[in-house]
Amino acid sequence: MCYDTAWLYDQEPVFSHVADVLRQSIMDQCDREDHGIIQSLTWAEILALCWPNTSFPIWCTSDRSGLEIDQLTDAHFIVCDYWYHAFIARDWYRSYQYYPSLTSRQSPGWTHRMLMYCRDDQGTRSYRRTVKHQLAPLREHIFYDWDSSDIKGSELSAVIDCADAQRAPLHLVLETLFDSDKKYLTEKVFKPIVMGQAFLLWGPPGSLAYMQEHGFQTFGHIWSEEYDSEQDADRRLLLLQDIASEIATMSDSQFLNLCDRCQPIIQHNRQWFYSDRFMDLCWQNLRRNHARAVEQRVDKLSQHPGGQLFNLLDDHPVLLQQPLRRSIAKKHIENLDKASRRRMVQRYPWISAL
Repeated sequence: MCYDTAWLYDQEPVFSHVADVLRQSIMDQCDREDHGIIQSLTWAEILALCWPNTSFPIWCTSDRSGLEIDQLTDAHFIVCDYWYHAFIARDWYRSYQYYPSLTSRQSPGWTHRMLMYCRDDQGTRSYRRTVKHQLAPLREHIFYDWDSSDIKGSELSAVIDCADAQRAPLHLVLETLFDSDKKYLTEKVFKPIVMGQAFLLWGPPGSLAYMQEHGFQTFGHIWSEEYDSEQDADRRLLLLQDIASEIATMSDSQFLNLCDRCQPIIQHNRQWFYSDRFMDLCWQNLRRNHARAVEQRVDKLSQHPGGQLFNLLDDHPVLLQQPLRRSIAKKHIENLDKASRRRMVQRYPWISAL
């Protein structure tokens, strides 16, 4: 029996469409009358059935919550969250800590008050179309290619444009997710930190709180960060729009005063991002959450000796009619000693028919 399986899921948040091809492969192996039950399975159950495991696999992901995480749990995965993009951002941006143009506190003469990146506005990023529409009246204050509709390549994620850091002191961060219940932040939140900028964050509710948990400071005493706790996405968009509008309409002296008040937070965040303590915190969180997941697996195996595969077959016995799933289960049972087999039969009576 395998006790040490862990899946490290990186980059994008967990999306159910990854199981579409796998679902079809299962349907190709079973009779047409069984297609209904296959269609009814969640993406996580499909994933588990394509790579059946007799233990309870640990799924390490940047997602902390959401429907897909619930479905993983229901499919007998054990979820371990960690901030994956904190690790890759430190790797991608490691050399920028030495760039003089990013470490200087002297204003080189900004051309705009705000900077905005929007590489893509498709899929989960479609909310960005609304943001661009809302902020269009402020375009003279926001450095952004307003006339371009081209989708830029993802390789830009790993690059800091030092010239852009000199164009504006405030960064409008448009995260991958916005209208979502996930706790998920990417390398985008680290760009203004590396570039020495203050920031407003278009992300899921609780995003600023997530950053604060990891030692970063935000700007709640300079402008309202009520938006971070707002659950309604439309209302959150309006709150962020109001802050950007207020900053755009400030007098020059008011704006310079605001920038001066942001400096201690900017300096703290940049120093913290490049500190060993930040990386240690991220590693400690991963180790702690993984250790907890291992404990959960040991406990689950004591109660459910068949592990993930047998629990799924117990939940959906029709899947035993599929030759592949049935042969894997039968082979596992045949390799058990008598005492273990007896225990399995007590937990899963249908094994006797294999």
